[in-house]
Amino acid sequence: MQKSSKIAIIITLLATALALVFSLFVIHSLNKINDENSQVIEKINSLDDDSLSALAQSLKESDNSEIIEEEVEYESYSPEEYAALKHAENSYFLENVPYINQMDAGLPSGCEGVSLTMYLNYLGYEVSAWDVCLNYMPWSWEETNMSNSFIGDPSSDGGWGCYAPVIVKTAYNYFDANGITDKRVINMTGSGIYDIFDEIRNGHPVIIWATESFKIPELNITENFTWVTGEHCMLVTGYDEKNIYFNDPIYGYTSVDLKTFEKIWALLGRQAVVIH
Repeated sequence: MQKSSKIAIIITLLATALALVFSLFVIHSLNKINDENSQVIEKINSLDDDSLSALAQSLKESDNSEIIEEEVEYESYSPEEYAALKHAENSYFLENVPYINQMDAGLPSGCEGVSLTMYLNYLGYEVSAWDVCLNYMPWSWEETNMSNSFIGDPSSDGGWGCYAPVIVKTAYNYFDANGITDKRVINMTGSGIYDIFDEIRNGHPVIIWATESFKIPELNITENFTWVTGEHCMLVTGYDEKNIYFNDPIYGYTSVDLKTFEKIWALLGRQAVVIH
């Protein structure tokens, strides 16, 4: 065998070995990232104080920390301005999603139930926010887990709130009580932002958990449970290349930039609910 042929074979074998090593490294890295993401979501949803604090700190120290360190531009629109946005290029909006203000409805801490009510009204069901929050949604001052029940009274200023599993239960309570059997309520918690985009394009609003005006949350540790200060629920109704848009039960028709949304949404466990 000629010397040049031997060299070519050696080079080929070395290149193959290097490619194999690189592939194994990439697979290992991706698996590690997926494992870490799963662990983060699991810890957030279990309300582990140390995990929440660590995640909040890691987000602040990330390369894009200025996105949540600076004052967030949380935009509000009049109904006319919001309607005009729907005609912009590369934007996706759902038409005729009703808006309900939780204060006007007498539900100062009932953003979760109000968001669900807007969704139900969009689907054509005539039900009031008051009825959803007080008759279909489980609520209790004694409960200590926001995934089991709304903690407090949504019609009071002192209610704490609830998480995605409670809204899933509330929607099914309404459907079961009214003989509706063709609807499926999906807890999308742990999904990504592109999953929300897919739902919007397919005609489905998405209920999400973030904070009021997308401010950086802090932990409020009570005697019986831990609450994320400023926890807030709203209904996603559209998006474009830069922003995501909401029916916000407090502030009306609103938007925030996509990067800020992803960071604050992650701090609340990427919680989301959709109805099919």
